[in-house]
Amino acid sequence: MKLATIFIPCHNYARFLGQAIESVLTSDGYDKETIEIIVVDDGSTDATPSVAHSYGDKIRFIQQAQQGKAIATQVGIAAATGQFFFNLDADDCFLSEKIHLVSEILTHDLEIIHVFHPVKYWDMQQETTWEEVIPNFIQGQKIRGHDLMHIFYVQERFIGGGSTFVARLDALRNIPIVPEIGSYIDEYLVLSILQQNQFSFCYPAPLSLYRLHGQNTNRLAFTPSKICQELQGKQAIFQQIQQQKFPSQILALYGLKVKVFEIISQEMLGKKNWSSIWDLLKYIKHHWHFFKPNPIKILQKYWVIPRFLSIWLLHWIRKLRQHR
Repeated sequence: MKLATIFIPCHNYARFLGQAIESVLTSDGYDKETIEIIVVDDGSTDATPSVAHSYGDKIRFIQQAQQGKAIATQVGIAAATGQFFFNLDADDCFLSEKIHLVSEILTHDLEIIHVFHPVKYWDMQQETTWEEVIPNFIQGQKIRGHDLMHIFYVQERFIGGGSTFVARLDALRNIPIVPEIGSYIDEYLVLSILQQNQFSFCYPAPLSLYRLHGQNTNRLAFTPSKICQELQGKQAIFQQIQQQKFPSQILALYGLKVKVFEIISQEMLGKKNWSSIWDLLKYIKHHWHFFKPNPIKILQKYWVIPRFLSIWLLHWIRKLRQHR
């Protein structure tokens, strides 16, 4: 068994894929005998296959008809032979020390099954970089899964998706994956790992470069089909975590997240209605005890308050933001 699998899902990111692969091949202590790179092409119609084939036997290249990122990830997990599973989105890069540092952490502490860290953002248009800010109290800490879940969904915000999470392959093998989860597979895998209530570790410094570009930043350009896919992904995660019997408070909060996004989707499609607002109010009333001790903070955190504004007013606010 190899030490690590670097999994790179790709759909029409030929222009970025080579840099992602190179960031692994040139990383500290890279050794093909102990580290494998698996690229899963999810039905790309650009030059992704040509870029992948140019690396020959330095990578394992798997092609599939387009089925979405969730199924591509499922294929990657099934094909992996490394003890540690590193996720690397095709439009991101690893910093040179990442694989070595994270592998050392997991090798020397067998209680830890999951490692995450902040990212360094790279805005391609503005040609600027900055580091993600994460709470001081979790930096460099070893934390139980349920405690970290509480931090992510009650106290702070979700951290550690995309190219920032690493898990032991054994912890991922039995997680059920459905295609509807789509691009939210990273959040879902982290949630499912935390549900195992083993230990996670937060490395305090950025170890990945998150590239900001038109396709992953411009929500105003979302098509109706893209909006529906996003909603479907959140609904699918909610259904899965209900089946896995997550803690009641997390279920209540994720249900709130889905309810809010249902209304956001209606707003973006110009179909907002008062029936959905009333359903949201009833949901909040029924689950109010899960939002204590600071329910107002929860309602703010989950973008509930703006949902009570009219479509016209929300449209006006968005216009103001665009012209700033």
